[in-house]
Amino acid sequence: MVPGMLSNADSALGDWGRAAANLYVKQEALDPANAHADVAWIGYNTPGIVGVTSGVDASQGARRLAAELDADHDTRVGDGSPTSVNVVAHSYGTTTAADALTETAHKVASFTMVASAGLDPLKVTDLARLHVATTHVPGQEGRTPAIYTTGASADHLAPFGADVSGRAEPNPGVAAPGAPVIFGAQSFSSDGDVAKGLLPVEGHNPLGSDGAWWEKVTTAAPPPGHGYFDPGTQSLRNIAATSTGRDAFVDGGLTKTADSWGLSADWEF
Repeated sequence: MVPGMLSNADSALGDWGRAAANLYVKQEALDPANAHADVAWIGYNTPGIVGVTSGVDASQGARRLAAELDADHDTRVGDGSPTSVNVVAHSYGTTTAADALTETAHKVASFTMVASAGLDPLKVTDLARLHVATTHVPGQEGRTPAIYTTGASADHLAPFGADVSGRAEPNPGVAAPGAPVIFGAQSFSSDGDVAKGLLPVEGHNPLGSDGAWWEKVTTAAPPPGHGYFDPGTQSLRNIAATSTGRDAFVDGGLTKTADSWGLSADWEF
């Protein structure tokens, strides 16, 4: 699990650790036949509000993350324990993780982008460049890269960050008008499902909180219980499903971002 801006260890261990614990509990519930472990990876210097428009921290963090992911693979080769390594990233963490997945020697099982702050269009020119395995999506023909994305309609901070930085937004449905986008991921909803009692995400941060006034104005801080990794949200359920290979359990289903815009699946930014 790769965090976004303002998530250095001295300030983010609490919230990002809770986000990881929440995801672990949901993964165990959706996929009880397998054992799970979640790593709240805080292994790079995350940017502040100003630095978030730059790709420097992402590039530096990507090298560390790529080494971590390849080491996870290499330490298990030949030991007889099949392990599926999946990447979940939030906000600027998606920028870092996408960079890293162009550098790894081995493919990961899946990559889930949550509230993306955009991907570097010079480095990630096509999602096919990411070293991610393919999967069969229920209701769709053939196999497609196991790359997933979500952005809540109430989260205005993520698409704004992508736009001002010139990075490509993988959630075309929430991108600012005229902003660069990149198609090809499978999108899922974080806006809630009333019929199933799943709550909507109502801001940007991983966990909801009371927040300062500026966090409320910018939608940085969702109300308590309405963050992307809060228990009871549609978002947490769906992230748990995509990160365990349980695509059929994604509430609301998966939609190819290209198809949702009436474009062919091979069209990219």
